[in-house]
Amino acid sequence: MNIILSDIAVPHTKKASKGKPEQHFILHPFEVTRGKNVGLYEVLRAVPRPNGESKNRSTHVSLQQLAELLAHGLIDSHKLSLRMRPLTSRYTTRPPVKRPKMENIQPGSPFSNLVLAVPGNSRLSPDLARALLRIEVTHEI
Repeated sequence: MNIILSDIAVPHTKKASKGKPEQHFILHPFEVTRGKNVGLYEVLRAVPRPNGESKNRSTHVSLQQLAELLAHGLIDSHKLSLRMRPLTSRYTTRPPVKRPKMENIQPGSPFSNLVLAVPGNSRLSPDLARALLRIEVTHEI
């Protein structure tokens, strides 16, 4: 079973398909449960290519690195998204990606405290900087 970070909650509406109503969900980041990225969160980015198109790329980060991403505002500034899913109900297709904002973090939660503990003017941890290079985000270490 996926470990879900319920401290982040992003509303999402799944568009209706023929004859079916729209579905409303609250989505949360979740840890990967298989493979080499077990226990990490998937971060995605559409990387621009010279031909004008973009290629989707992903990397994986720890809970602490996810807090760093939000504390430094890198999700917005680099248009990063997180793979997310509902807490209790099933999402019928591949879990969608969303771009959480600070207001999507539950105030006073353990994750909120992790984000607040990151000094705003600090450099990125070397491991996070390396993870971001995989999706072609360069940021001072």
